[in-house]
Parts: sequence; structure tokens; C-alpha cells
Amino acid sequence: MCTIQKGSWPFRAPLGYRKIPQLDGRSRIEQDPESAPLIKQAFDLVATGSYGRVEVLRMVTASGLRSKRGKKLSAQSFHNMLKNPFYAGTLVVRGWEVDGTGAFEPIVSPENFRLVQSILSGGHVATRPRRPSHPDFPLRHFVKCGSCDRPLTASWSKGRNKPYAYYHCANGSCKSPNIKKQLLESEFLKLIEQIQPKPEYINLFREIVLDVWKQRQGEAIRLVATLEARVANLKAKRQRVIDAFLYEKVIDRTTYQEQLDLVNEEVAITDLEIYETKLEELDLEAALNFAMSALSNAAAFWNQCSSDQKQRFQRILFPTGFVFDGESYRTAPTCIAFSYLKEISEGRSSLASRTGVEPVSPP
Repeated sequence: MCTIQKGSWPFRAPLGYRKIPQLDGRSRIEQDPESAPLIKQAFDLVATGSYGRVEVLRMVTASGLRSKRGKKLSAQSFHNMLKNPFYAGTLVVRGWEVDGTGAFEPIVSPENFRLVQSILSGGHVATRPRRPSHPDFPLRHFVKCGSCDRPLTASWSKGRNKPYAYYHCANGSCKSPNIKKQLLESEFLKLIEQIQPKPEYINLFREIVLDVWKQRQGEAIRLVATLEARVANLKAKRQRVIDAFLYEKVIDRTTYQEQLDLVNEEVAITDLEIYETKLEELDLEAALNFAMSALSNAAAFWNQCSSDQKQRFQRILFPTGFVFDGESYRTAPTCIAFSYLKEISEGRSSLASRTGVEPVSPP
């Protein structure tokens, strides 16, 4: 492991970097021009505290971030990437108490990396999203004009006896009429109620998610067990190499050192695989219970939220926003959960008929 202390990395370069062969048979690490800027963008966005990890993953994925095999990063892989000190120029082999400073340009500054770690661990208070917000007009900039497709803004207008709240088009040349706040927001609540899934399908969805998660956990546990068995075999092999040199005297020092380095490298690589395979520990059932409660009473939940919370929640339900033509909302794509629940209720989902998972009747 002395090469690590000298700034070299004998293992595979992580996403964002590539190895360039040199004339002396060694290789140097340099940033990959395609993925490195996107990884830096991911760290920068998380460091602001204004975006959640899932939201940042969605943004950089849309910008083109892919694994070295060309696949989209999973949430777990993305989390592991944000935790990897390699991107800040620090070389660490977990479990070996070996670290060093990389002889390459880091993608992330040490300060930014530490800030991201603090946010991921919950020790940093995230700032509010830097989005236009007004406590009286939660649908401002979310709903679009039915005439010109521009986002609606909102304001209070003075009346003879009292002020009146209106949403109106931000396009000054648009002739669309102003929309009363009460009308726009009441129609929005009606829309949420219309797409509201039945309680039994909400419960079914919860059971399916838990079932899939438990399956993933089982696969990860089996893989970790296989990798740990490999580590045990490698350590036994290392002991045989030591015995062959120190006690049996059947190999010379050069052979001993070469074999020892090879085994140590294999053990370190396998340890890294074990670390990356272990799933992030979280109370999935508690998180699901909260999410299902919000989905099963979406209109009431939205009404009880603060202005900022309303904006976040409505973006989750309808990621692309809405168009309002003055009387009603045009159909817009709903979030994955609502779309999937609709498929279940209409009998079009392949998972809806999973053996042993039946709709649960409401109490």
C-alpha cells in the first residue's frame, strides 16, 4: 500500500476519472472530461443545502451522468459517490488504515466535500429552496397560462371595500383574464381529489414497495456474504505466503513481497466492493407510512402545509406543473407513485397481481 501514500492509486479509477497508461508501464489518473463536470455539479448542488439528494440525482442524470457501463446511477450508487473522499483528492483504503493525498486534480474542494458530508449526516441545516415564493400564492409560477403557456404570477388588487387576490399571466402582452385565487386553488384541490387512489390500492402499493425493498436487501446480504468469504480465503492465502517465507523458507524475499502485494490488493478491492454493496440503513417502513398517509389524503395534506411545503408537495405530485384555461386544468403528468397507483386500480400493472399481495381493505 506504499504506492497510495505516494499519491498513486493501484485500483480501478472511480467514475469521473480515467487511467492513462505511461511509457514506464505505470498509469496516471486524470479527470474524465464528460463525467467530471457533472460530478462537480452534483457536489455543488448538494452543498447549497437547497436540493435533496434524489432531486440532485435526477438533475445530473438528465444532464447525462452515467456509470462507466453507460447506465443511470442508482440512488445508492449516487450516495456512495457523494461519500467517496477520492473526489476531494484523498486516497483511502477502508479497513486498512491506509490513506494518502492523490497525485491528481481533485474534482471537489476539501471544504465542499466536508460540507456535503455534514449535510448527508444531518449535521447541516439546509437552506430553503431559492424559488419564487409567496405565502398567499402557493400556485404562483407552478400553474401556466392557458393562452400563452407562460407561468402565472399573482398579486393583491384593491377593491372598494377590501383587497382581492388574483393570479394572472406574467406575459404583459397576453390578453387572458385574471383568475381569482379562490377559483384557481379550489379547482386544484378538486383535481387532487379526482386522482386520489383508493385506500386499498395505497396499502397495496406500500406492500409492493416493502416487498421489493426486502428482496433487494436479501440480494445485498447474499452478495456481501460471498464477498466476505472471498476476503477470508484471501487472508488465509496471505498467511500461507507469510508462512512460506518466514518459517518454511521456500520462497525468497522478492517473491514474498510480490505475492503479498497482490493478495493485499485483492483484499482491499474486495473490501471496497463490500462497502459499496451494503445498502444505506434507513427506517423504510416509517418513511413509507408517512408517504402513504400524504398520498391517501393529498388534498387535506396540501391544505395543512406551509407555503414552501405546498410548493414542494405539488411539484412532487405534478412534476411539470399545470395549465389552467380559465375554467379547468388541462391533464398533466402525475408523479410515479400516482401513475403507478392508477395502473393498479385499472388492473394494468404487472405487479398488481403478485402472489400473496392482495388489496388491503380499509379498517
